[in-house]
Amino acid sequence: MLNEQNIVNIGFICSTYDSRLSTNHSFRLNNLNKENLIRCVEKNLEDFIALLRLSEELGCKIFRLGSNFIPFASHPNFNKNWLKDISSIIKNYVQEIKKFRIRVTMHPGQYVVLSTENKKIIKRSLEELKYHFWILEQMDFDENSIVVIHGGGTYGNKDKASKTLIKNINKNYWLKERLALENDEKSYKAQDILEICNLTNLPFVLDYFHHKINYSPIKINEVLKTWGKRIPEFHISSEGKKKTSHGDYIHKKDFFNFLNFIFSNKKINFQRIDVLLEAKKKELAVKKLLREIKNEKYLLV
Repeated sequence: MLNEQNIVNIGFICSTYDSRLSTNHSFRLNNLNKENLIRCVEKNLEDFIALLRLSEELGCKIFRLGSNFIPFASHPNFNKNWLKDISSIIKNYVQEIKKFRIRVTMHPGQYVVLSTENKKIIKRSLEELKYHFWILEQMDFDENSIVVIHGGGTYGNKDKASKTLIKNINKNYWLKERLALENDEKSYKAQDILEICNLTNLPFVLDYFHHKINYSPIKINEVLKTWGKRIPEFHISSEGKKKTSHGDYIHKKDFFNFLNFIFSNKKINFQRIDVLLEAKKKELAVKKLLREIKNEKYLLV
């Protein structure tokens, strides 16, 4: 389907469509204790292995790990001493996890905001990011295992908010080890995030669906340059019931339009890109897309 010199890999996020397997098992905050926590983490680890196995069977090379993998890890009521036991449990699974050779990334929710001047929100956001970084480090993943966040709010002045975002990233230099930024459908266009990534030396995860909704002119080579030696990650989805909502599946036309964008500059030479399908039907969306494009000959336009 593709130029042999270019490899496009796809994957799905967090769980199976029916949540039978999930990396986001949790419980109520008032039931937070060491026993419940360890039981839940072990369940998430077991399902994580099963989801990696499913990904391998489908031919996927990337998977998004759920942010609730360790429930309430950044909450004030969480006893940090519990992490020692959790670390030991994770270590028991590391070799099995890594044998799949599947890239694992994470994407905390939009409550993680670094563009605000509210110190409490910044503190909570940094704690959440430290937790995400910690998980990926415990699993001994390389620099391709990134943590993706959006630009955040604009608070009536996008230029000022962007400068605050840049300041908070550069102030907390450790963020550059794994943090990546993504455009959204409302506040930060692709061009906005690209400029911020260039000023912070962070990779830019282009969400193609958001890019179509909140459009700004951008060239693929500019996106790829932000990744340096890392493997570029992209997100794609198709329109759901609402214009800005994700659909159950990825439409073949949307996927081919995305590929046309990726290969629009024929002088670009890269070995691999990873594309997460943000579709509600998860692994079923992967199967359907692969089935639909199996006998298609992809042509650049």
